[in-house]
Amino acid sequence: MLSLHLSMRLIDSIKIDLPLVNHIKKEFELKDLTIFIGRTNSGKTKILQEIHRLLFNAKNSYREGVSGYIEKCKQEGISINQSCNKILQAVYINSPRNPIGNIEGFGTKIVRSADSLKLIDSSIEDLGTNKVKFKNGVERPLQEQGSGVHNQIQILDKLLEQFDVVLIDEPEISQFPYGKIQILKNIIEELDKKQIILATHDPTIINQYLIKKFKDDKHEVVIYSFCNDEFKKIDFE
Repeated sequence: MLSLHLSMRLIDSIKIDLPLVNHIKKEFELKDLTIFIGRTNSGKTKILQEIHRLLFNAKNSYREGVSGYIEKCKQEGISINQSCNKILQAVYINSPRNPIGNIEGFGTKIVRSADSLKLIDSSIEDLGTNKVKFKNGVERPLQEQGSGVHNQIQILDKLLEQFDVVLIDEPEISQFPYGKIQILKNIIEELDKKQIILATHDPTIINQYLIKKFKDDKHEVVIYSFCNDEFKKIDFE
């Protein structure tokens, strides 16, 4: 089969040394989409935080230009893809998320958020900068919406910003199954532009929707599951 792979992978692998967190000392291979699945206190959040810290440390050498940045990445244990010729901008979406006050000026982001949320909740007619309008005519402040709505908007906000690497802790927060599908859809749609790394408690993130989307070999995914007291790479078939 002809490969349609259009990888935007910028980081090939990264060495994590967290001796106080389940004795994690390992080099993790990263793909376009990387997923860490594990129980509470398995260390998956710490891995995301460490990846973000290492990228931040490397970025601090930006005054030396891209060549200096690449060298600093090597020193930090980050293997940068040969096609990468830039200093990476990374963002970490942590857990738990804070409630949203208002989303004035979101532009296309609010449109995308509204489209996703209307698919999740058929009672929603529109989403404004600080309110949600329902089909029965009722309007409610955005601050009063459930945490699932806030989670969807905040993830989409960061996905649509100009970051090269997006780290998301617990994308499934407060989501009904169809809400998780919408988050996955938004994530997959951005893989042409950025590399994304997830940490989750929820094994149902690996579902038929995700599998179907990766069957065409357009992007690559790697999954690490916490078992026998360590993260083990599992085949994605």
